This record gives sequence, C-alpha cells and structure tokens, in this order.
Amino acid sequence: MTADPYGHEPMGPALRRLRQAAELSLAALARQVHYSKGYLSKVETGQARGTLQLAVLCDVVLDTGGELAACMEGDDRTAEGRGLRASADPSSLMIQCGIDLLIAMDLAHNRLRHLARADADAERRGVESLRSMQDSGLYSARERLLVSGSAALVTAGEFVFRRLVDIRNEVRNGADLDSTEYHRAYHAFAAALWAYRMTIRVELGQPAITPAQLDLIDWSDRDTCPACR
Repeated sequence: MTADPYGHEPMGPALRRLRQAAELSLAALARQVHYSKGYLSKVETGQARGTLQLAVLCDVVLDTGGELAACMEGDDRTAEGRGLRASADPSSLMIQCGIDLLIAMDLAHNRLRHLARADADAERRGVESLRSMQDSGLYSARERLLVSGSAALVTAGEFVFRRLVDIRNEVRNGADLDSTEYHRAYHAFAAALWAYRMTIRVELGQPAITPAQLDLIDWSDRDTCPACR
C-alpha cells in the first residue's frame, strides 16, 4: 500500500492498532460492521484496500473520533470510492431512498424523545414507542433502501436503524430522557447517524467530514451533553 501524500497513517495499520487498543477481536468487529472477518483481515494486512464507508463504520464501533475516516482523506481513496464519485447521481432513486430513511429516523427519534419526557404508564409506552416507528414511515423507507441501495449505504442504514431500535426498547422499558439507559442508547445512535450521513455524502461524490472539522471530539454528542459531562 502506498503512503498517503497527506501524511495520514494507512487504513490497514490504523484499523489494527485501534481495534487492538479497544480489545476487540477481528471476528467481533466484523459482526458489528457487517463485513466479513476475512475481508477485514486483508484490509489490516494491506492485502485489500479499505473503503471510506468501512472506515466510518469502524470509527463508530471503535469510538475513534473519526481517525480512520481521516486516513482516507488523501489521494489514497479506494477505486470503489472514485467510481462512486464519478457516477453518483444526486437525483437517483438510491440517494432519494437513503435520504428518505434519514428523515424517517429523525422523525421517529423525535417522537421517542417526546415519549421519554412523558409521564406514561408501561402500556402506553409500549404502544406509543411502536407507533413512533410505524407512523414515521421508517419501515417502508427501510425496505425501499434495502432493495435500491448500494452495499455500503444499506450497511450503514441498518447499523443506525438498529441503534434506533435500542432507543425504542429503552423508552418502552421506562427510560426517561435523563436516565443513563437512554443516554447510552442515544449517543450510540447519534454516532451511527453521523456515519450514515457520511456514507450518503460519499455516494453523492462529496468528501466525508470528520468530527474535528466541526470542532467536535466525535460524532456521539457526548462531549456537548450536559448529562454526560
């Protein structure tokens, strides 16, 4: 693998270093980012090129603050990424479905936040938490993306969808907006949502943005959260 002209550490060694620092096995990381263990092993050893989408997902799982995405900022972008930039059509069905899912997840999360503030009994929380997901159009948007999206976009979308389900489950089980349970689920969702946004940007041919470019430590919102500082 050639050196990055901007001085960033290559993706493979950086991924191995950060994964080992997090004390996470290759198999465990593969399960969480939905890539094969064999492919991740080849990325770490330089036998396969990493992708920006993979870097963003691993940044979320390993809580690196965008370090792996930064490794991909130079000219050493993947051939896959260059092809996406050359061919991406902002008006395409795939991009529209990706944005539709993003909006639906935001609507569902806002309703769940409102429910987490409410003094509701267990039965109402159970009904309303499910309705929050259904009424937002989330499930139909997810299905449209599953059949029209690229592998990278579907993977990132499924990752953030599962984090939203975690919030729904905590709210359904009685977590309020100030609880540790809610914040643990919310910050994981926030990080995954930013990773999904970055994947959409790459599909549109735009460079990904790192947290540091917006004066943030990472995408989780923990550093600006009064309840978590």
